[in-house]
Amino acid sequence: MASEVNSINLQATKTQISPNQSTEITASVRDPNDNFVKNSTINFSLQDNTGGQLSSSVATTNSQGQAQVTYFSGTSTSAKDGITVTASHANGTSDTLALTVGGQALRITLGTGNEISEPNTTTYSQPWTAIVNDANGNAAANQLVELSVTPISYVKGKYRPPVESDGEPTGRWIFEPAVSCPSEDINNNGSLDTGEDTNANGTLEPDSSATTPTTATTSASGTADFNLTYLQSECSWVTVELTAVTRVGGTESDATQRFSLPCLADDLAYNENNPVTPAPGTSSPYGEAADCSISD
Repeated sequence: MASEVNSINLQATKTQISPNQSTEITASVRDPNDNFVKNSTINFSLQDNTGGQLSSSVATTNSQGQAQVTYFSGTSTSAKDGITVTASHANGTSDTLALTVGGQALRITLGTGNEISEPNTTTYSQPWTAIVNDANGNAAANQLVELSVTPISYVKGKYRPPVESDGEPTGRWIFEPAVSCPSEDINNNGSLDTGEDTNANGTLEPDSSATTPTTATTSASGTADFNLTYLQSECSWVTVELTAVTRVGGTESDATQRFSLPCLADDLAYNENNPVTPAPGTSSPYGEAADCSISD
């Protein structure tokens, strides 16, 4: 009967599991001639900062040379391969196995394409997608994503028609920003508070002219699609911050994108024989002066 331990091979039924799940850990023990070693004592140790546990720290090999314990994951997720289990024999022979506890939403990403639509004559709609995945990059399905959009700054300036000296063969209206001003709503509460009315006109600038759904839910692929809707008259004049938040097990993950509200390209086309005002208007709704302290 083989008795000298020469090698240990450690394997798990699953190396990627969700919180509050388990996986069997098996140490296969062989002698120098590659025979299984029966009745050998194997010690198991665990390095895990997520609260996981092993069913036992010691197991004895059976007739197939296998010693088994069970790993029980905790309530938290880990980094990829962030948990290690080591099986060792008294003679110093050992092997180590890496595990990952995932299955919860740890990362969220926001993205969009290069097209916007025109639901009606006053608004634009821009499609966005939130992708939610766990530590392994696996899709987090049925995950609630909270959405919000906040105006960050506004531009004062104007659009002017192209002239031949500009060399603009496309005939597009020319954007001429005068100054970019930060949002007057410093605490983002939607109310005009003391010290916020920089240009002393009695209102907050810029207008809250963009909206999203309150929430979206991820599909089986971990994606949640939604539309950002905003006024055509605000395109190019207002910069917003789009935020998506997902919460699991008391932890929060978020993603943000900051961008100027885009205009539909066709709405910036200029035809000298039939001039049409560009969608954002020829003047900014916040004025043309290069000074944030006045409303002109």
